[in-house]
Amino acid sequence: MTPIDLTAPRVRLDAVDIRRVPMLGIAVGIAVAATILSIIERDGATPWLTGVMVGVMWIAVVLAVLSVMPFANALMLRDDGFRVRVMGVLGGFVPWSKVASVEAGEGWAGATVAVHLVEGADIGPIPGLPRDPTLGIHTFTDSYGLDPEELAQAMERRRRAATHP
Repeated sequence: MTPIDLTAPRVRLDAVDIRRVPMLGIAVGIAVAATILSIIERDGATPWLTGVMVGVMWIAVVLAVLSVMPFANALMLRDDGFRVRVMGVLGGFVPWSKVASVEAGEGWAGATVAVHLVEGADIGPIPGLPRDPTLGIHTFTDSYGLDPEELAQAMERRRRAATHP
């Protein structure tokens, strides 16, 4: 594995989490259903409808597989904040000015990075960075190939540099 320069102006960390593996199972199920349907309905009264349905199912397979690929789920650390991307299109940006601190801790699925916001700051709902309503903190749902403590320290250094130049 190539070492990551966490001091670069922009650092992209792809998700290495296996929690999305069930999505691959769904994609395979759709592919199998499309194949079986095309075999069963080969001599049907409306072969064009069967072809359309099979085509739609294969498009769904491709989209499901693409949504779980590492490049579709990433964390981008920048000098002005960080961006979380989930399934290629969902996610959001959090400026360092809205972050009070970043630390590693134990989450519902093991060690994770917790993001504490400045009092009164609202970032809205961000897929990949949900807010725990009991604790009032945001935690990452993915792992990005670094130890949570190492990632939290890198994020905290960027936050301090941005808020205290």
